[in-house]
Amino acid sequence: MKRLLAAVNPAMPREAALARACRLAAEHGAHLHLLGVIARDGTTRDHAAALQRLRMTLHRSAMPDQTDAQCDILEGDPPTAIAQTAHDIGADLIVLGAHRHPRLSDRVFGTTAEALLRDTHIPLLIARGLADRPYRRAIAAAQSDSSITTAIALASMIGIEMLTAVHAYELPFEAQVIGGSVTTAIMAEEAQAFAERVKRLAAETTADLRVDALSIEDEVVFALEEGGRATRADLLILTTHARSGLAWLTRGSVTDAAIERLPGDMLIGRLSRH
Repeated sequence: MKRLLAAVNPAMPREAALARACRLAAEHGAHLHLLGVIARDGTTRDHAAALQRLRMTLHRSAMPDQTDAQCDILEGDPPTAIAQTAHDIGADLIVLGAHRHPRLSDRVFGTTAEALLRDTHIPLLIARGLADRPYRRAIAAAQSDSSITTAIALASMIGIEMLTAVHAYELPFEAQVIGGSVTTAIMAEEAQAFAERVKRLAAETTADLRVDALSIEDEVVFALEEGGRATRADLLILTTHARSGLAWLTRGSVTDAAIERLPGDMLIGRLSRH
């Protein structure tokens, strides 16, 4: 990772997101570019004051000796300005801040984040938690082979040491009714098959990290919540199709529910071809 773009609201710069961007840039020796976008219909018109506010926030969040970050203020449509800047500087990652409140988070994901995922190929990090330590453990929603390989690539890029692919599944109704040893056998078979699949896919990559498999009999978001607790994950990795953006999540599905229930940081990337 060589170049990192942190996009913030210049009227309310979220220091948690900026602190994470500063930490990642320092860890990877990457150049940090800080961008504040003033919407054309917004009330903030004093670009000089907004730029000064951005620089002050950066000063509070920067790591020791981190003095080469660039700050810019642009006016226009935030997703368009962020996407264009990311392409212009060759960003490897875009960092956005999001409020912990579900409705405000929905608003961020439903507009800026979705547009960025649709219009760029650049992974997107939604930073909401404290940046007091590096990312080391991550979990990923394993919905397909390509989602697993994409998650491995994203985890490797950001410096994850251990990635756990979480497979959520539901038992057949007959097994739920019978219960006992039959249910136990089905669950063991499901877990074994998934573990072998993850092992095979991990072996096909060159990523230098540990990749584990975890099968949980539950709905996806509940499984991710349980998996995050069990592995003490610092980060949740999600993948999306290029055409649909976050549509598969915003209609009462995984991301919509994950934003509401899971308060941690999220790294989202487009699915790779597998």
